[in-house]
Amino acid sequence: MFRSFKVVALLAIAFSHAFASVYAGYTLELKRDSGSMKHNPDNHKALMDSIVAKYTKNAMNYHRNTGKHARSVNASKLMKRSGNTASLDMLRWNWNVELEFGSNRQKLYVKFDTGSSDVVMDGRGYDPSSSSTSEDQHTTFNANYVSANAGGKVYKDVIAMAGIQAKDVTISVSNDDFLTMNKDAGIVGLSWPLLSSYNSSEPTFYEAFQRQKLLKSNVYQFTLKADSTSYLDVGQIDTSKFSGSLGWVNVSPSDGYWSTDIGINGNDCSGIIDTGTTIIVAGNDKLKNLLSKLDGVTVKQDDDGNYQGWFNCNSPPEIKFSVAGKQFTMPEAIMKYQQSGNECRLPMNGMDGFSDWIFGTPFMEMASVVFDFDNARLGFASQ
Repeated sequence: MFRSFKVVALLAIAFSHAFASVYAGYTLELKRDSGSMKHNPDNHKALMDSIVAKYTKNAMNYHRNTGKHARSVNASKLMKRSGNTASLDMLRWNWNVELEFGSNRQKLYVKFDTGSSDVVMDGRGYDPSSSSTSEDQHTTFNANYVSANAGGKVYKDVIAMAGIQAKDVTISVSNDDFLTMNKDAGIVGLSWPLLSSYNSSEPTFYEAFQRQKLLKSNVYQFTLKADSTSYLDVGQIDTSKFSGSLGWVNVSPSDGYWSTDIGINGNDCSGIIDTGTTIIVAGNDKLKNLLSKLDGVTVKQDDDGNYQGWFNCNSPPEIKFSVAGKQFTMPEAIMKYQQSGNECRLPMNGMDGFSDWIFGTPFMEMASVVFDFDNARLGFASQ
């Protein structure tokens, strides 16, 4: 009798420990590389080329997965620009977080990208041969996301986030080192599966955690700050990260993206919330139209004919974003993307081929943003 009770008690303890370790919520500290390219205009063209390559790849994946053309971009226009994409050095302006890959817990830094769906690791990062749990999928990929001639093999393996381990995550491993900073080992996509390079039976990163019920709730809360420590809350919403309450908007997973309508100084703009893009991008005519309405902003074109907004650094314009009943005013520090003498440039760039706006990190740094996979919605609040 005593022995039976002891076994049941031990099983109950083991079960409670397993339950506690599985249904998790936790905070990850995000780190930005010290070698930021934010104020280096020489790299701006390479940055824009990388954005074109990413969205061209997404459009191709979306068409293959749905038979439809993505409404957010004109892929034929973008493809004319995307044939010679440089390595993604500029991704070091994004935010790094350490994850563990494989049975041997390879500690690697990655970028969480809500504007793509795949896990893509560069050649000097994740080593599948050293992991006993890796499974070669006997297929290859073409990483147009990275460069015109990059590619590699596809595996499945475990990935651990704050010690919580998901099995059978699809991982593309590039033959080339497409990320050149020391801490950059790869990209983890957090968009919807219709942008994935693989079929629906191959789980994306978020799907693996969701299907295996590893999180209290399948939410990812980004609180990015331009000049201080930033955080990603996973499986929970940390109300201490924002003031007031969250405003919510529903999104459609069938779009592939985290898309919503955002007002900019009263102008309606349909756009994508993208942690993996380090600037705000819009169709050329759309951006020109907005910039022409901003007091104190001079509209200029770069060598490729793309529109940009410049202003007197001592007299910045007022730019307000509104979404989900919340309003965010762009601070001066974020507004000064580039400086030339007494002139400063806004963190916005026009380009033909984009039907939707791309709201990258300059927008994200004004808010705490929640990506809720369980309820297909976005939450916004002031930091």
